[in-house]
Amino acid sequence: DFRSCEGTMQALTYLVDKADAVYPQWLGVRFSYGMNGVVMRRRDLSPFAEYLATHVSRQPPDILWREWVEGKREDVRSHTLGRKVLVYKWNLMEHIGEVSTFAVRPNRPKWPRCYDQMKEVWSLSTAEKFDGLRCDDVDVSPCVKRLRVNVENWHGAT
Repeated sequence: DFRSCEGTMQALTYLVDKADAVYPQWLGVRFSYGMNGVVMRRRDLSPFAEYLATHVSRQPPDILWREWVEGKREDVRSHTLGRKVLVYKWNLMEHIGEVSTFAVRPNRPKWPRCYDQMKEVWSLSTAEKFDGLRCDDVDVSPCVKRLRVNVENWHGAT
């Protein structure tokens, strides 16, 4: 129920290369909202799949992903080890479906469109939104060295 925006595949190649350079231990790369908007490492797929299988009766997958990213549960922390998700500044997918795991709400904000900023996506937790206050001059967040993310390591094309 999503379509890719123009240039998404090129942007994903760029993002994974950049993530590897600036934060080699990344947990995921968020480039849109919902479960369609995340790139994960191969080594994290099986543990996350097991987590989904164990807990899907309790929460829908996108909420379980939020738990995985936030690392508040001990069973999650033992695998994720405090690693962060990098978030791209621009949304690269567009929601075209009518059904969502969120309850139908007539006053719900509109879903972001192609290339809307990821700092404004209402459905994402703070950990998965682009940090426009600290990182507005770059295209991924977090961008601060204290979190072991060093955007100065990036020498590729933007």
